[in-house]
Amino acid sequence: MKRYKCIAFFTIVSLMLSGCLEKPVRDIDLPPMHSKIVLFCCIAPDLPVVVDLDVSTLYGYNRKDSYNEPPRDYMRSAIVMLTDVHTGQQVQLVYDDSYPDYNSIMGYPIAYSRDHIFVLPEGQQFDIVPGHEYRISAEYEDYPPVSASTVVPNGEFDIQHLGIAPASGHQEGYSYYHTTVEVHNQTDEPATFWVGTEVQTFAEHHDTYYDTTTGAWKVRIRLQHNWNRPFEPIYVQAQPNGLATAFLEHSSPPPFQLDTLVSATVRQVNADFMRFHSSAGSNNDDFMIFPQQAEVYTNIEGGLGIFCAYVEQKRYIINPL
Repeated sequence: MKRYKCIAFFTIVSLMLSGCLEKPVRDIDLPPMHSKIVLFCCIAPDLPVVVDLDVSTLYGYNRKDSYNEPPRDYMRSAIVMLTDVHTGQQVQLVYDDSYPDYNSIMGYPIAYSRDHIFVLPEGQQFDIVPGHEYRISAEYEDYPPVSASTVVPNGEFDIQHLGIAPASGHQEGYSYYHTTVEVHNQTDEPATFWVGTEVQTFAEHHDTYYDTTTGAWKVRIRLQHNWNRPFEPIYVQAQPNGLATAFLEHSSPPPFQLDTLVSATVRQVNADFMRFHSSAGSNNDDFMIFPQQAEVYTNIEGGLGIFCAYVEQKRYIINPL
């Protein structure tokens, strides 16, 4: 009896599976998607205006076209305009294939080549002024035009303190430091600051070697320069007319310390800068098996990318230890 039940069970399962396999496969029409202009630009007083322009690639929708490499200078004919909304001054940026590789803003690489870079014309006077609003626009062939606006922070802040102190570490033979940066917000509104520090050490190495010419052991002294950055710049918030303190960690392997140079870079960033960096950073988790992708913030109307601004100050100390 059990034998017949097993035969009947497998017969029913086989019929069900064969019925599924005989059903026709239906094609699903995906919604149409189109490439967009991608614009990256972050302006700051006393720094060059650099625009990275590109076109988005739609992987998976038209895979044959996705892998066709375009000419290196295919964005040369784009029209990029930058306007100071406060003064009305407008300038057209020019394509520049001689610009150094642009590893840009906010600690994240924005462009990986110099093939899509636009800059101010040579000799063109165009100032980035704290507190002013700027508007950028770009047109390229038949792609939808793009535009964006951003406001430069007022820049009313001061680096009141920069210090460094030894810290404990887990790796033998390395020196660990904590750097401290205090920023004073001199306005009546809250402010956000991007803070990064660098520690450069100059170390003296003593090498013993055998001189075959004289038949004697000698000591050779070499000067090594170590450039040590923290793991990642951080953001701090300052209340109106208040102080904000940033703590950053460094490590370096100098055996004999001669000189130490500590530098701090503080940027008062606007809301567009902060939102883009925060959303882009949330997608950078390489340790997640199934990471949850967050939508990256963009203020580019009709396209992708970011147009943002900051005001920067630097401070240095020598031989603080």
